[in-house]
Amino acid sequence: MWLLPAILAASSAPASLLLSSLPSTAAALRQPGPAAAALEAGRSWAPQWLPFSSEEAPKDRKQVTQLHLQQQQQQQQQQQQKPLLQDSRPYVTAHRGASGPLPEHTLPAYTTAIAQGADFIECDVVVTRDLQLVCRHEPNLNSTTDAWQLFPHRAATYSIDGEAVSGIFAADLTLAEVKQLRTKQRWAFRDHTHDGAFAIPTLAEFLDVALSAPRAVGIYPEVKHPTWHNSLPQLLAAGTSIEQLVVDALHACGYAASAPVASDAWRAQPVFIQSFEPTSLQRLAGMTCMPLVLLMGGWEGYVAPDTGMTHAEMISDEFLSELAGYAAGVGPWKSSLYTVVSGESGSGDVGSDGNSSTDGAGAAAAGAAPCRSMHCSNFIHPDVGRQVEPPGSSSRVRLQSTGLVAKLHQYGLAVHPYTLRDEEQFVPEGCAGDISCEFAWLFDSEQIDGGFADWPGTLHDWLQQRATADA
Repeated sequence: MWLLPAILAASSAPASLLLSSLPSTAAALRQPGPAAAALEAGRSWAPQWLPFSSEEAPKDRKQVTQLHLQQQQQQQQQQQQKPLLQDSRPYVTAHRGASGPLPEHTLPAYTTAIAQGADFIECDVVVTRDLQLVCRHEPNLNSTTDAWQLFPHRAATYSIDGEAVSGIFAADLTLAEVKQLRTKQRWAFRDHTHDGAFAIPTLAEFLDVALSAPRAVGIYPEVKHPTWHNSLPQLLAAGTSIEQLVVDALHACGYAASAPVASDAWRAQPVFIQSFEPTSLQRLAGMTCMPLVLLMGGWEGYVAPDTGMTHAEMISDEFLSELAGYAAGVGPWKSSLYTVVSGESGSGDVGSDGNSSTDGAGAAAAGAAPCRSMHCSNFIHPDVGRQVEPPGSSSRVRLQSTGLVAKLHQYGLAVHPYTLRDEEQFVPEGCAGDISCEFAWLFDSEQIDGGFADWPGTLHDWLQQRATADA
């Protein structure tokens, strides 16, 4: 059987069609799970996964390549005829799809996000045992799937970014095994009626969703834990890297243009690639002209997973000057953009996502234990949120800028912070649980260029109303 990387290297056809030529995966895609069924039932523009059955699929390599080239030409023509990505307001990136109302990183989450007006959809890319690319926020599948119920005997412990993590990992399962899993909502306080309904999508299926939309929809893949992934036996044996696998897949679907960000050519097929690791972005810069975005932590003790640089070092003039040479933007943790200032004392303190005790610039420099990932036990997870303040307490505090957005803009870097969530516990102190207050501070006061949102419809509607009011 052909391996996907080999086919990608030999052809420039869409990834979904490349997968369709593989006998082991064609049947699985032709018999879509509940996620694909929901797509077909809910939206007429849902991807048509296969133009033929596995039995009808051409077996001759030259014939396959010719078919792929024809399909790519048709796809490129269709992309050029679509409405371009809007350029009248900041970008809305659906964080793991519409992960507020639906289980994250599922096809319905992506299509729902597009229907709600998202400009970009995000796929966090991890690698399976057989070198296939799938969309999961972390290699450990326990938190968002039924992996433990199906494959308890595959439990393992890995050191990822310096932290011991135990669970069932995508890297230990084949794509066929991953496709047996069903997803679930991560958060206990969100809707769980869709638990068990949707399968894990491949990167190819994710790309199909974006390319099949009635307008130009951007993709925003993240290369997850590249240092760890690149140390896996299957990648070492294949002589490849997660960066190369991702780039090959995207180039195969036409995301190879060197057009600058915001140009009409880029807006016809928009893309950003993101990573928390500067060295990963440097490798990507040597492989592709696609725009790159560096994700930054900023919570207490944060250091870059690959270089060990503190957040303070990463926002230094020296580093940002270097970064601007190979990256188009930065995705900062939103709480690194402000301090919460007491109206009585004037003292600063960070609240919101992480409930950290210091601002994003100074936390890692204050001597805290290094924390390269979100698995650390010595800090409050940025996703946990804060304690909801009692009535009236919000009036005693206000948000004060750290100046980071302005500094990043000075170096020509776009700013796309994460993560905007509608629930009150994720809204900064001083906003009384009102997400529109947070939006106004970030987009009006700080003038960020876009944001990652679990509820993309909420952010889209707010930005649209803002644009209408300014017209």
